[in-house]
Amino acid sequence: SVEVTLLAGYPKQDKLEQIIKHGVELGAAHVVPFFSRYCVAAPKKEEQKNERYNRIALEAAKQCGRGVLPDVALPLPNFGAVCRTFDQYDLVLFCYECGGAPVRQLLAEAAPADGKKRKIAIITGASAGIGRALVYAIDKAGSYDRIWVIARRRERLEELRAGCRNDICPIALDLGSEDALREFEALLQREQPTVALLVNAAGCGAFGPFAECDLARQENSIRLNILALTALCRLTLPYMKEGSSIINLGSNSAWQPVPYQAVYGASKSYVLSFSRALGRELRPRGIHVMCVCPGWIKTEFQATAQHKEFIRYVDRWYTAEEVAEQTIKDLRRKKTVSILGAPVRRQVRLVKLLPVQWVMGIWCRQQGIE
Repeated sequence: SVEVTLLAGYPKQDKLEQIIKHGVELGAAHVVPFFSRYCVAAPKKEEQKNERYNRIALEAAKQCGRGVLPDVALPLPNFGAVCRTFDQYDLVLFCYECGGAPVRQLLAEAAPADGKKRKIAIITGASAGIGRALVYAIDKAGSYDRIWVIARRRERLEELRAGCRNDICPIALDLGSEDALREFEALLQREQPTVALLVNAAGCGAFGPFAECDLARQENSIRLNILALTALCRLTLPYMKEGSSIINLGSNSAWQPVPYQAVYGASKSYVLSFSRALGRELRPRGIHVMCVCPGWIKTEFQATAQHKEFIRYVDRWYTAEEVAEQTIKDLRRKKTVSILGAPVRRQVRLVKLLPVQWVMGIWCRQQGIE
């Protein structure tokens, strides 16, 4: 089924109640009246109005499954941004008089047949921590035909269904392996979805002296934090279109070298730099990229990374749910970097100003490391 937002262009105030009632009758998910005179350039003759709107709306709907009618709008620089605020819906119809049989006919003819491309969100690292919190936040914030949730533990992914309103599709993959990436690629080719949102939240790390850390764990951290994230972005991009977004999970460790987190910190620096560069490349296509750089978060990751053995000082803990909430807010604002908490933002600004050796020295003293 298609979720419809019905935009009533430039209605009179006394018709607002009628417009909303009509939208509900038509099965529209949202009815949005536009009062701005810049939204619609209506033909002068009344009898031409509905015919022109219906023709353009239907043509746009047939072409892409989402009608955005630029021909009807005056050529204002900010109008595209206005349209993109509704890009989470499958079909947007702009109608001057939103009522009657013509609109009903449009909705019926534009409804996708079975097998049409599905609008989906893809979230990795969804079984725990920030990834799991993001599943719930994204489910609450938007409507998708399906949300693909990816992690190694299928049983944890199955649990997500009970708390989500969108259709959850559990996909058990260990993204640190080459075979899993090929399986993901094959799944995209088979399903041919429209990917509205990709969230790379899968990651791992190990804290401690580099010379003493298990090499296999360090290599796995590089594969998951860097190689898998890069591959998922590349494999998914052909299925994205204007209005799609990518969220990559970085870290506060991305802003400076971090002794005793050498590989993990460096991998997150890559994520930050890669996300910024990719976002600039994809700007002409209307695809937004944001890197999330949280501070200290209480999740399963800390235990896996041997946090307590090597980290003695933490200025403040945040929760995964707080990170997810801030992520959604910043994505709506089209930020390129999301940082939770004023103390963390102040630290980031300070790190940019101080010499690197000073920053590393302060870090080591805080942790009681020589």
